[in-house]
Amino acid sequence: MRQQQDLSDQTFCKLQNSGPDCNDSAGIGAGPSGEDGFLAVQQKQLKRELKRQKGNLLVEGTQYDQEARRTLDEVGRAMEPATEDLEKGSVLGALDNQSKAIDALRKGMRHLG
Repeated sequence: MRQQQDLSDQTFCKLQNSGPDCNDSAGIGAGPSGEDGFLAVQQKQLKRELKRQKGNLLVEGTQYDQEARRTLDEVGRAMEPATEDLEKGSVLGALDNQSKAIDALRKGMRHLG
């Protein structure tokens, strides 16, 4: 969840065009396409990590498994359009979908906790 929040913060920083501090702290290269591409790659990596962790955490056939799986699927569904938005340069759309992913991650943590 922390990584998704950090990525969302970087995306928001890009939206605000906060200058060099924003870019330096986010590790983003110069230019809009470089920033968008970097953020999209980061979002894809988070989705791969979600998939890996989903496979490691769940025990098949339990109600717990079904609830957690649904929640993690919801996170993945929010991450996919966030990636697409970043690839297209739609920062507002990406922020909206990243927010949905964070909300779903919080929900998932409650199920897992």
